Amino acid sequence: MRRPLRLSLLIACFLEHRHPRAQQRVFTAVGWLPLSFAGFGDGPTPGQEFRLALHPTSRLPYVAYRDEQNGGVLNMWKWTSTDWMQLGPPGQPNSTNTPGLTNSTVTAVGLDYSSLSWGPVSCFADSDHNGKASCLRGVGPQASTFAYVGTPGFSPSAAAWVSMAVRGNAIFVAFQDFTSTKGRVMRFQTGGSWQMLGPAFSSGAASYISLALHPATGLPWVAFLGAAPGTPTPPSPKLTVVALTSLLGGLWKAVGPSGFAGQGSVYNALAFEPGTKAHTAVVAFQCDAVARRLCVRSWVNNAWQPLGTQPVSLGEARFINLQFHTLSSTPYLAYSDQGVNGGAAVVRRWG
Repeated sequence: MRRPLRLSLLIACFLEHRHPRAQQRVFTAVGWLPLSFAGFGDGPTPGQEFRLALHPTSRLPYVAYRDEQNGGVLNMWKWTSTDWMQLGPPGQPNSTNTPGLTNSTVTAVGLDYSSLSWGPVSCFADSDHNGKASCLRGVGPQASTFAYVGTPGFSPSAAAWVSMAVRGNAIFVAFQDFTSTKGRVMRFQTGGSWQMLGPAFSSGAASYISLALHPATGLPWVAFLGAAPGTPTPPSPKLTVVALTSLLGGLWKAVGPSGFAGQGSVYNALAFEPGTKAHTAVVAFQCDAVARRLCVRSWVNNAWQPLGTQPVSLGEARFINLQFHTLSSTPYLAYSDQGVNGGAAVVRRWG
């Protein structure tokens, strides 16, 4: 769900420990208000891997997640302004009547709603297709049914650490390829098929992958734990950012030094500042060097510079999300802070 926030609307989605169902909060002038009384879904532990996206024009939220109450299938809900509504008839696009959008377990769930023509798109590791990457999209104005984008299970082998982004008529998906453990990026364009973009973006194993598209060029950048192509793979992997030089025959090049943030930098989140010609790249991550607290760096003057006082969190930071407000260009962070009530959900903004 790494998408720009729309207008002044700021929404958080999380799983509350005291009442383990999905909780949604919207920030208003008077503070955080619930979008539902006790979350959507049934049962004591309905879901994991919640991902949030906003409709491009209505700004209403959509949530995709792995539904643990129903065998780990993919489910998606949207907020109608008054209540949460489940999307897609049960089992779509499959023939069996399962209580979700897939027949069996999904992992590494992603969600994006950047294009009205695509509708809400969710990409994931699909156990229906040997753990390979698949994408589903909502069809029609109300996303009343769902269909696979191109061939389901399009990755060469099983996929992990799936990260996705939508731009115009194209869907981009980054993932770790199970066979090689290296990172790959594939793209689907309307009327076409899934195509690999460049060679592997890592020299060895890639994990904690975060994909973002440059606002001006549309080229993919990837933050991950690992080493850039052409560099030795260290015994302990480190945070690296790479960028594709061209969509046609391009190569992956390191942005700054490979492994610039040190070992153990996980829960990586990469985003671009949307409002200026600079389109500054910002990466947030759990920084092992400072007791696994949250660190943020921006790409300024050809170097990864700390953004503000570091570290940001009080305690160990997990499940980090970074987004920019599209009008103010203000970065927002959402994460679990182990220094606040043992892992409370925290949302912070720069300013």
